[in-house]
Amino acid sequence: MNKRSDPRDLGGVILEAYEEPEWDWAPPIPQWEFQATSVPAAVAKVEQANAKLEKLGIEERFTYETEYFVRTNYGITQEMARFTLNRPSIKFEGWSFTGAHDFTPTGEVVSHLAGDATSEIPEDNHCDHCGSTRARDRVYTINHPEKGTMQVGKSCLKAFLGMSPVGLWTLESDLELDDVKYQSDHTVNPGAQVWDVDELLIAALAQTNDGAEYISRDRATFEQRSTGDAVALNFTTLLAAGDSAKRRRLARSIVAWAKKLDGEPGTYEGNLKSIFSGKREENYVRKQHFGLAVSVVSAYHRAQQAAVEKKVQEQAPPALKSFIAPKDTKLEGVDATVEKVISVEVYDPYKRRDVTKRVLTLRTPDGHLIKWWGGGKADEGLATGQSIRIKAAIVKDNEVYRDEYQTVVKNVRLEPTAA
Repeated sequence: MNKRSDPRDLGGVILEAYEEPEWDWAPPIPQWEFQATSVPAAVAKVEQANAKLEKLGIEERFTYETEYFVRTNYGITQEMARFTLNRPSIKFEGWSFTGAHDFTPTGEVVSHLAGDATSEIPEDNHCDHCGSTRARDRVYTINHPEKGTMQVGKSCLKAFLGMSPVGLWTLESDLELDDVKYQSDHTVNPGAQVWDVDELLIAALAQTNDGAEYISRDRATFEQRSTGDAVALNFTTLLAAGDSAKRRRLARSIVAWAKKLDGEPGTYEGNLKSIFSGKREENYVRKQHFGLAVSVVSAYHRAQQAAVEKKVQEQAPPALKSFIAPKDTKLEGVDATVEKVISVEVYDPYKRRDVTKRVLTLRTPDGHLIKWWGGGKADEGLATGQSIRIKAAIVKDNEVYRDEYQTVVKNVRLEPTAA
């Protein structure tokens, strides 16, 4: 290593000796980073160049590799692509062109390598064909499986090969991919936005009361947006308000559940599994999968409810083929277990629109089945498997549905059950 020192006194400070670093330098592989939505434009450039090679009768082709990652700019997280271009190694009479090397006025070398070529960088601009070293601006490195590697000046190629090879532009062409990058850098494409899986689920859980109040696009109205639209519009606010250790654990449980779904490819369950099957530290949701990803909170909630309902029904006493009381009878002090809770859309004539109401199926210890259309705050917080006591209620009707004897009640008042 070279050592230099400067003994000059700069305000009492002596510059200490320092060592110049030794650089392990290699020509960079042509590579660009741009928004993932720009990949098709980059691929089109490659295909256009390959079509030109085919027209010239050249067998070699450009290839490329893409590596996707995310980056946050100005508060927006986007999917980015690292696009690597592999130039073809043009071949002629057994010789492969591994690199084109240009010399700057100061004698430095600018190299363009073909594909994964490991061509050494020329130390000078000599030509192995004519044996001279002179002020030439370009040399080529070529390789032959039997004759080895040579360095040939640009003006000597025709004399060395017997003709001027076509397609050498591929060794230095960047296929105008700089234009693709420029467009990407100066255009914000909403289609490139992505969302962290955990954060998206937290926002969706906050919007839907942990999955219980999901609204699909089919059920959405002018007054009430779909859950997907609501989460997209208010994502930052929902995440800030809904983030908690409990919800983060719930989000991870949902992801773990989705990874185990058995759906066939193309089915709803199969697509959910595909979205959430990535590594946790690398997983994010693309814009085109946003609505589907948000819906998983409802699917998970329904699955959990179904599991609890099954357990409650397995533990329930045998159903009685009778009603608990005649119509218009007042019930008092009836203990029961919540066996099932479902949400249905009904038309509210006062609000002049459909509203969501909960229907609760209750089972008494002796096996009577009670159905209650919840309303207001009376059924707030009630969930499948919960024990309750009906302090007072009126029998609205008795009916047999699917061979089950059900007593429909109204005007229900509850009281806490004994611990």
